[in-house]
Amino acid sequence: MMGVLRLPWLPNLLIFQMIAAWNVRGLNVPLRQHEIKSFLSENKVVVAGLLETRVKKANSSRIMNKFFRYQCFGNYSAHYNGRIWILWQESLVDLEVIEVHAQLVHCKVLFRQTNCSVFITFIYGFNDGLDRRQLWHNLMTVSPSISLGWLVIGDFNVVRCMEDKIGKNPPTVWEMMDFNGCLGHCSLAELPSHGGPFT
Repeated sequence: MMGVLRLPWLPNLLIFQMIAAWNVRGLNVPLRQHEIKSFLSENKVVVAGLLETRVKKANSSRIMNKFFRYQCFGNYSAHYNGRIWILWQESLVDLEVIEVHAQLVHCKVLFRQTNCSVFITFIYGFNDGLDRRQLWHNLMTVSPSISLGWLVIGDFNVVRCMEDKIGKNPPTVWEMMDFNGCLGHCSLAELPSHGGPFT
């Protein structure tokens, strides 16, 4: 998981504490649903992206209803598995879904208390580097139209450099070049992080 950011957004960095993305690797199990609800509540998350839900469309309403404090949206119109779910607290934010693809959901979010609007793009990249090229194209296409702060967050399924990866299947140089080229084209900078680098 990582997030990248385009300024201007520095005056509103407190909003980061209210946004989360989590590759849940399956949301059909009640124990996982409880774990996510606890995390959202304990961390006062206002907008969340749940990635790799593995929930079929026929079961989506039943499971979405369990997150009763949140409005829910899944990208089933772009992918049969609803790879990206977005949850938001309607009493605190006004969220408008702008664009939906298999690998991303692009939103405009107004935080009611501060009257601050930002764009957030939730990402769940395909595993194959060639398939991810459509993701990079989508980001570069939408980039010029964004005048506010822009947070791009999620599971890109690629790293920026070899040092960011441990384990099997290291990324190829061209996969990292595609990713870094997209970030540069969109003027996106990696968010600083703390804690274990591979958690």
